[in-house]
Amino acid sequence: MAVTDLIQPVNEEGLIFAAKVLPVYMLYMFLSYKFLPGKTTKGFTTPKGDVLTYHVAGMALFIQTTLLYFISHVTLGFSLIPFLMYFWSFLVMATVYAFIFSLYLFFTGRASSEYSTHPQPWTPAWLNDFWFGPTLNPRIWGVDLKMYFYQPSLIGFILGIFAFGEYQYREFGYLTWNMMLYQVFWWAYIFSHYWREDFMLSTWDIIAENFGFMLVWGDMTYLPFLYSIGGWIIADMPETINGW
Repeated sequence: MAVTDLIQPVNEEGLIFAAKVLPVYMLYMFLSYKFLPGKTTKGFTTPKGDVLTYHVAGMALFIQTTLLYFISHVTLGFSLIPFLMYFWSFLVMATVYAFIFSLYLFFTGRASSEYSTHPQPWTPAWLNDFWFGPTLNPRIWGVDLKMYFYQPSLIGFILGIFAFGEYQYREFGYLTWNMMLYQVFWWAYIFSHYWREDFMLSTWDIIAENFGFMLVWGDMTYLPFLYSIGGWIIADMPETINGW
């Protein structure tokens, strides 16, 4: 059986499953990012001249989630295989939730004193406000949403990588060198991001981009589903690399 044989078509069962899992996952990420210990740091000056303060706790959340997965997998039999089974349903529901949350940003942002439409004259303002976002630094409960949305995106991507490793071990009884390196290098890459997560505060996204559907969908759907695409090939490669 190939890993692609696991994939179920988009159906009611898969959509309901994904619709239940994603809000729980997003809430876990939000509360953890809010309350886990981290670094409090100032951002860079925004186009409006503001300097905002950020609570950066991604490293603690990344390590916590990694440990929770492995501990629950070993002790409770928790599995990420359903993510592969309902891959298309998760992709659809992630897009639906991105759309719904972007509507929340649209309506609350346009009613906010911080409202600042994206200056693109050849498209209507309402479309700019939905696509690019109506405000620069929306927050909920003191949590900066642009920084928060990186968490379910990057960590969700790593959980997808873990799912491929879990599948291969179940099918072959071992992990190939290809898969081990795939796991280690991507995990190390995300670890290096969180090692200096505060560097993200210097990026254009954080300093100057409004927060709307473009970034929300990119975080919820584009990054985790696309960046893990290599796993669909490596998972079914029983041979290992040569030339050490």
